[in-house]
Amino acid sequence: MKRDGVMSGKIIKILDPTAHPMVGDVGLAPRVVSLGNNTLGVVSNAWRSYDVMANHFEEIAKDKYEIREVMRTVNLDLSGPLIEDRLNALVEKADAAIVGMGH
Repeated sequence: MKRDGVMSGKIIKILDPTAHPMVGDVGLAPRVVSLGNNTLGVVSNAWRSYDVMANHFEEIAKDKYEIREVMRTVNLDLSGPLIEDRLNALVEKADAAIVGMGH
């Protein structure tokens, strides 16, 4: 705290908000050979501008790539991962997913 233009001797602790990288190799999911007759998962951040884009992706996926169904889920935590139950539902039902476009 400053008094009469002089610091009072208080210590300010500076915090580093960055996270440490995850350790371990989780590998990649197998590639989907074709999107036809599959379910596409779309993770949204609930921003209107992203929803407009996701709607467009959904139309293209159904018309051009013959996607059977589009499964949407919302990640309300803009700075963190999708909550576990929503992630598990996406993993169980979707054959491919569009994620990270709105963050």
